Amino acid sequence: MTLFNIYFMLQTLGFFFKDLVKKLAVMLVISLPLVAALQYIIKWGGQYFFIYAWLFTLVVTLVCTVVCQLDTGAVHLIIIIIIIIIIIIITIIIIIVIIIIIIITFI
Repeated sequence: MTLFNIYFMLQTLGFFFKDLVKKLAVMLVISLPLVAALQYIIKWGGQYFFIYAWLFTLVVTLVCTVVCQLDTGAVHLIIIIIIIIIIIIITIIIIIVIIIIIIITFI
């Protein structure tokens, strides 16, 4: 019998709702500042806000990925860091291409 099965065998309706409220509280604590920051970026970004919003969500996603992988061991962490570096390089190339396209359109 696994720990997962034991947990659900012992879970009562009260524990279920208590866990539900805890999950909601943690979700709000994490997501509200991120959504507020994203709204500020959209307001501040002007005409090209989508580039800044895209970069913000990329950074948040990468940070969350690294934080979630911290307990899996050094090998997995190195692989994740290499993948993140590759994603950042691809993102920089895409941003440079977008900037070149914008410059060419206005010339």
